[in-house]
Parts: sequence; C-alpha cells; structure tokens
Amino acid sequence: MRASGCAVSQASDVKAHSMAQTLRAYFGRLRLSNGILVTLCVLLAAGAIAVLDLAATRLYIGRMRQLVDENPSTTTYMERARGIGNGPHDWHWTPLDSIPRIAACAVVFAEDRNFFRIGTLDWQSQRLMFRRVLRGDLSRGSSGIAQQLARNLYLGPQRTPRRKAREYLLAWQLSHTLTKDRMLEIYLNVVEWGKGVWGIGDASRHYFGVDPAELRPTQALMLSALLPAPRRGLQHTTSEDVANRIEVTAWMLERALLLDELTGSATTQRLELLIPRLRAGLSPAQATASVDSIMGPESRAVALNGADTVALRNSCHYMRR
Repeated sequence: MRASGCAVSQASDVKAHSMAQTLRAYFGRLRLSNGILVTLCVLLAAGAIAVLDLAATRLYIGRMRQLVDENPSTTTYMERARGIGNGPHDWHWTPLDSIPRIAACAVVFAEDRNFFRIGTLDWQSQRLMFRRVLRGDLSRGSSGIAQQLARNLYLGPQRTPRRKAREYLLAWQLSHTLTKDRMLEIYLNVVEWGKGVWGIGDASRHYFGVDPAELRPTQALMLSALLPAPRRGLQHTTSEDVANRIEVTAWMLERALLLDELTGSATTQRLELLIPRLRAGLSPAQATASVDSIMGPESRAVALNGADTVALRNSCHYMRR
C-alpha cells in the first residue's frame, strides 16, 4: 500500500510540476513563489465556486433578455450610491442614435478599443491582468465594456476573485444576449461619470451644459477620460498620464476618420489650453469660455468618407485611415 501511495504521490508531483511549467510559459515564464501559487490557487478556487454559482447566474438571464427591448430602471451600482447620497439626480436615457459617433467611439477607444472586434473578452488585456495578479498586484483590473456592464448592472465594486469570476460569466451571458450596439448604449447610460452623475446625458449637461448630441470633440474626449475614476472629477483628467491617454484617444479618432486632420489639430491645441485652466481650478464652463475667447467656439467634428454614417462597429475602428 505504501508503494502504491508513493507512486500516486510521485504521479501527483509530476502533474503539479507539469502544470507549473505550463503556467510559467503562458504567463511570461514567471517564477512562481509560494505566495504566487497561493494567489493562483485562490483564483482557481474562485473559478470553481463561480461555476457552482451558475445556478444563481441563470437567475439573471431573464433580466438580461428584458434588456433587448427595455432600458434598465436602475443598477446595483446606482443603488449602492443612493445609500451614500450619490445616486442619480437628473438621469435621462439617451438613445444611441442621439449620441455623436465621436463621443461613443471615444469611450470605446479609451475603455475597450477592441470592443467591436472581439468576443466577450480582450484576452491580451486579461493576460496582462493575470500576470499582475500572479505577482500579488490586485490594485487594478483590465475589465472591458462587457465586464464593466455586468459589474454595474448586477454585482458591485468588491475586488475579490469570486466577484471577478462571476463577472466573466455574466459578461459572457450579456455578450450572447445583446448586440454590441445595445451593450454600448446601456453602458453609456448607466455608468458613473462623477458624484451623482450617471449616464452620458447627465454628464454632458453637468459638465458642459449641453445635450449629448451637442458635444464637441474636446468635450467628448474629456468625458471619455473620466470613466476610469469618475468621482475624481474633470480635474483628474489634467494629470500628465491621463492627458497622454486623451492624446492617444484623439489620434485614434483621427485614424477612424471621425476627425479630419484640421479639426484633430485644433482639438489637440484646444486641449493644451484647456487642461492647464482646469488644473488651475476653473470649472469646465469657465475653462471652455476662456479657450473659446482665444480660439473661437469649437465646431462639431467633421467625419471623412461618411465614417459617421456607416455601422457603429465600422466607425469605431481606429485603423480605417
């Protein structure tokens, strides 16, 4: 019996060693310390628990199917915010066809640039996220629009492996229930854009005093930069790191033919003037008025070759140029 037990133990050791080698190869040939192995085991356990949660997850399927034709009246995030006084104050639904392409695509490029080109997940981003987790870094994730939508609608902000695993399952179900356009429409209307500011309609009026249909390129870019940390406000978008990301998003809009070169150059110049004024403490309206006095009022974006009339998935393609 001992010999048989030793043989089983050796076989298990061989399998464990083989698994470790596979993980090292997949996650960039990392050295798996004991702490990292514990983290990995927790993730795998959470995944197993999430699979067992499938019965509970199925309870959401009916609610997801309703979203095909009906707009959600609230979300888990909104209800949590109401509990601390940051719930919606002026929340009105904005149909996707009332949101300028440049605003919708700016959000896609900033939050999930491959949203229209992939299935549920951007696996490259997920791989980078798992590499950070394996090093013990749980400070930030790499959630795409489908995952963020699942989290906002049904889950919460907890940073736990179990919540992440359930987020994957719900995102997958959403992606197989709704079209990409419908998912983006719901996302733009339910995510938080500031304390008590929910949805792009509320955000447009709150920060710039205009309806979403009247958003100008600079305003659309500033709003897209708010989403990773909405409660920090527009002043957060003036940090060097965020300003660099805004420039990348602007470049993508040009590549997608949603900005012509002249308007793109003017937008870049306007941002260079606007950001220091926001940094100095001016409100968005004051900063915009100050820049307008120098450059004149900002015009609407001019798309090239009908880029704003084709299917949205084609509009939000940054390699069109």
